[in-house]
Amino acid sequence: MLAALALVASGLALPGVAGSGPALGAAARALGASGSGSGRLGSSVEQVLQAVPSQVPPAPVGAIFSPKGSTHYCSGSVVWSTTGDVVLTAAHCISGTGAGVVFVPGFADGHEPYGRWTVEAAYAAPAWLTGQDPEDDFAFLVVAPQLIGGKEVQVQSLTGAYDLSVAPASGSRVTVVAYPAGTGGLPVRCAPLVRWTDDFPSFKCGGYPGGTSGGPWLTVASGRTDTVDGVIGGLHQGGC
Repeated sequence: MLAALALVASGLALPGVAGSGPALGAAARALGASGSGSGRLGSSVEQVLQAVPSQVPPAPVGAIFSPKGSTHYCSGSVVWSTTGDVVLTAAHCISGTGAGVVFVPGFADGHEPYGRWTVEAAYAAPAWLTGQDPEDDFAFLVVAPQLIGGKEVQVQSLTGAYDLSVAPASGSRVTVVAYPAGTGGLPVRCAPLVRWTDDFPSFKCGGYPGGTSGGPWLTVASGRTDTVDGVIGGLHQGGC
């Protein structure tokens, strides 16, 4: 069982990022889930769900690589900002400033259709920084621009971005896209129902191993673009 977390709230300032609606002028508060309380996770139909490979990954979702490394170890997604350079992931995926970590959006079995974007800085909630509170297991990464055709380009202008929303209600359905750790491969995808377990939103769907931390929980907003309602992380880093 995996589950996780983001709930929009005030309190974490991210310099240079602001905007109307569910943008990053506000902060996000993270929630996670454990394997306890599985009896409350819906019908037997929901309990046998299994993640399947996502043959065409959503452009804003990507894999996170160690500096100068060939193995991706976490997942993330581009979230809307006025600066166009912000990626959301799980805080436990990042150490120190995060500088040098690489985000590859749309990564698919070794292909990098939108290039590689180097992290310049990471921002986390105070409760995570002081005590690794599982309710705050999220981080915003700022990635450096690239020169394309002689112009400075931000990642958001190539991939698009998700608006931030609030934590999903019990009984709602989300789509969770994330990358199992490795050197190649495709992200996995599942569309389970959400149940709240021990004060954490949670879902049950097999096939989310290590590396999927930071993968976004997506909901279609009024038939328009997707919003990101959470990421895999939180209590026990998002797993059982």
